[in-house]
Amino acid sequence: MTLFLQNAYVQQAIFFERRLRNPRIAPLVVKGDDAQELLKVFFAYWLKAQKPGPISADNVEQAKREFFSALGAE
Repeated sequence: MTLFLQNAYVQQAIFFERRLRNPRIAPLVVKGDDAQELLKVFFAYWLKAQKPGPISADNVEQAKREFFSALGAE
């Protein structure tokens, strides 16, 4: 996933899924509100990589706020 951000808002994204070591991918360019939803997916993945276990939508929103406030973007 690649996110193109401007002022903590996703302008567009490139999203693809790859299973195991399969070299075939089908990238999708996503724009608008759909691209903004991928920001939630990114932070959920980021939290899961830090600490295995269940994650709530509140955890995702908190991580997003903390990240952008540390950058001074929100």
